Amino acid sequence: MTDTVIPAHIPESLIRDFNIYTPPGLDDDFHLAWATLLQEDDSCPLVWTAANEGHWLPTRSAIIEEVLTDFTRFSSRSIIIPKSHSADHGLLPTTIDPPEHHFYRKTLNQTIAPAAVNAMGDDIRGIVTSLIDGFAEKGECN
Repeated sequence: MTDTVIPAHIPESLIRDFNIYTPPGLDDDFHLAWATLLQEDDSCPLVWTAANEGHWLPTRSAIIEEVLTDFTRFSSRSIIIPKSHSADHGLLPTTIDPPEHHFYRKTLNQTIAPAAVNAMGDDIRGIVTSLIDGFAEKGECN
Protein backbone atom coordinates (compact mmCIF):
# COMPACT_ATOMS: atom_id res chain seq x y z
CA MET A 1 0.00 0.00 0.00
CA THR A 2 1.65 3.22 1.17
CA ASP A 3 3.44 4.64 4.18
CA THR A 4 0.14 5.94 5.55
CA VAL A 5 -0.49 4.79 9.10
CA ILE A 6 -3.77 2.92 9.31
CA PRO A 7 -5.82 4.32 12.21
CA ALA A 8 -6.39 1.78 14.99
CA HIS A 9 -10.19 2.18 14.88
CA ILE A 10 -10.43 0.89 11.30
CA PRO A 11 -11.11 -2.87 11.17
CA GLU A 12 -8.77 -4.82 8.92
CA SER A 13 -11.80 -6.24 7.11
CA LEU A 14 -12.59 -2.75 5.74
CA ILE A 15 -9.10 -2.01 4.40
CA ARG A 16 -8.48 -2.27 0.66
CA ASP A 17 -5.34 -1.78 -1.42
CA PHE A 18 -6.97 0.57 -3.93
CA ASN A 19 -5.82 3.83 -5.49
CA ILE A 20 -8.67 5.92 -6.96
CA TYR A 21 -6.27 7.51 -9.46
CA THR A 22 -4.81 4.25 -10.76
CA PRO A 23 -7.29 1.42 -10.19
CA PRO A 24 -6.17 -1.96 -11.59
CA GLY A 25 -7.11 -2.35 -15.26
CA LEU A 26 -7.81 1.36 -15.79
CA ASP A 27 -6.19 1.40 -19.23
CA ASP A 28 -8.43 -1.41 -20.48
CA ASP A 29 -11.85 -0.60 -19.03
CA PHE A 30 -12.66 2.31 -16.71
CA HIS A 31 -15.83 0.74 -15.30
CA LEU A 32 -14.28 -2.69 -14.85
CA ALA A 33 -11.38 -1.10 -12.98
CA TRP A 34 -13.80 0.28 -10.41
CA ALA A 35 -15.75 -2.98 -10.35
CA THR A 36 -12.65 -4.70 -8.94
CA LEU A 37 -13.16 -2.74 -5.73
CA LEU A 38 -16.67 -4.16 -5.43
CA GLN A 39 -15.63 -7.71 -6.31
CA GLU A 40 -13.41 -7.99 -3.25
CA ASP A 41 -16.39 -7.99 -0.90
CA ASP A 42 -19.90 -7.47 -2.19
CA SER A 43 -21.32 -6.82 1.26
CA CYS A 44 -19.09 -3.92 2.28
CA PRO A 45 -20.64 -0.53 1.39
CA LEU A 46 -17.78 1.52 2.85
CA VAL A 47 -14.09 0.63 2.70
CA TRP A 48 -10.87 2.40 3.65
CA THR A 49 -7.63 2.66 1.71
CA ALA A 50 -4.20 3.84 2.81
CA ALA A 51 -3.52 5.14 -0.71
CA ASN A 52 -3.25 8.91 -1.11
CA GLU A 53 -2.80 9.56 2.63
CA GLY A 54 -5.73 7.32 3.54
CA HIS A 55 -9.44 7.86 3.00
CA TRP A 56 -12.84 6.20 2.91
CA LEU A 57 -14.45 4.87 -0.28
CA PRO A 58 -18.22 4.49 -0.40
CA THR A 59 -19.10 1.66 -2.79
CA ARG A 60 -22.91 1.59 -2.84
CA SER A 61 -25.45 4.18 -3.88
CA ALA A 62 -27.13 4.27 -0.47
CA ILE A 63 -23.90 5.11 1.35
CA ILE A 64 -22.85 7.55 -1.40
CA GLU A 65 -26.15 9.35 -0.87
CA GLU A 66 -25.43 9.51 2.87
CA VAL A 67 -21.97 10.93 2.23
CA LEU A 68 -23.43 13.60 -0.04
CA THR A 69 -26.33 14.58 2.21
CA ASP A 70 -25.24 14.07 5.85
CA PHE A 71 -22.87 16.97 6.46
CA THR A 72 -22.77 16.26 10.21
CA ARG A 73 -20.88 13.00 9.60
CA PHE A 74 -19.35 13.72 6.18
CA SER A 75 -18.09 17.29 5.89
CA SER A 76 -17.32 18.98 2.58
CA ARG A 77 -14.54 21.10 4.09
CA SER A 78 -11.85 18.80 2.67
CA ILE A 79 -12.90 17.23 -0.62
CA ILE A 80 -9.59 16.84 -2.42
CA ILE A 81 -7.58 13.63 -2.14
CA PRO A 82 -4.91 13.51 -0.85
CA LYS A 83 -6.10 15.67 2.03
CA SER A 84 -2.80 17.60 2.23
CA HIS A 85 -3.61 19.09 -1.20
CA SER A 86 -7.02 20.27 -0.03
CA ALA A 87 -5.97 22.97 2.44
CA ASP A 88 -5.24 25.68 -0.12
CA HIS A 89 -8.32 25.14 -2.27
CA GLY A 90 -11.17 27.40 -1.21
CA LEU A 91 -13.56 25.94 -3.77
CA LEU A 92 -16.85 27.65 -2.97
CA PRO A 93 -19.48 26.37 -2.48
CA THR A 94 -18.18 22.81 -2.67
CA THR A 95 -15.91 23.10 0.37
CA ILE A 96 -18.41 24.54 2.84
CA ASP A 97 -21.16 22.87 4.82
CA PRO A 98 -24.63 24.10 5.71
CA PRO A 99 -25.80 26.53 6.82
CA GLU A 100 -23.15 28.68 5.03
CA HIS A 101 -23.54 26.53 1.93
CA HIS A 102 -27.19 27.54 1.42
CA PHE A 103 -26.40 31.18 0.58
CA TYR A 104 -24.04 30.15 -2.23
CA ARG A 105 -26.37 27.44 -3.55
CA LYS A 106 -29.31 29.84 -3.65
CA THR A 107 -27.26 32.32 -5.67
CA LEU A 108 -25.89 29.65 -8.02
CA ASN A 109 -29.22 27.90 -8.49
CA GLN A 110 -30.62 31.02 -10.11
CA THR A 111 -28.05 30.70 -12.91
CA ILE A 112 -27.95 26.91 -13.28
CA ALA A 113 -31.66 26.12 -12.93
CA PRO A 114 -33.12 24.33 -15.99
CA ALA A 115 -35.00 27.44 -17.16
CA ALA A 116 -31.85 29.59 -17.00
CA VAL A 117 -29.73 26.99 -18.82
CA ASN A 118 -32.43 26.42 -21.45
CA ALA A 119 -32.48 30.16 -22.14
CA MET A 120 -28.76 29.95 -22.98
CA GLY A 121 -29.24 26.95 -25.27
CA ASP A 122 -28.73 28.72 -28.60
CA ASP A 123 -25.62 30.54 -27.37
CA ILE A 124 -24.16 27.35 -25.90
CA ARG A 125 -24.92 25.40 -29.07
CA GLY A 126 -23.18 28.09 -31.15
CA ILE A 127 -20.04 28.02 -29.00
CA VAL A 128 -19.90 24.22 -28.95
CA THR A 129 -20.45 23.98 -32.72
CA SER A 130 -17.68 26.51 -33.32
CA LEU A 131 -15.29 24.60 -31.06
CA ILE A 132 -16.08 21.25 -32.67
CA ASP A 133 -15.65 22.72 -36.15
CA GLY A 134 -12.24 24.01 -35.05
CA PHE A 135 -11.23 20.58 -33.78
CA ALA A 136 -12.45 18.95 -36.99
CA GLU A 137 -10.43 21.36 -39.14
CA LYS A 138 -7.38 20.73 -37.01
CA GLY A 139 -7.93 16.98 -37.15
CA GLU A 140 -7.35 16.45 -33.44
CA CYS A 141 -8.46 17.42 -29.97
CA ASN A 142 -6.52 17.23 -26.75
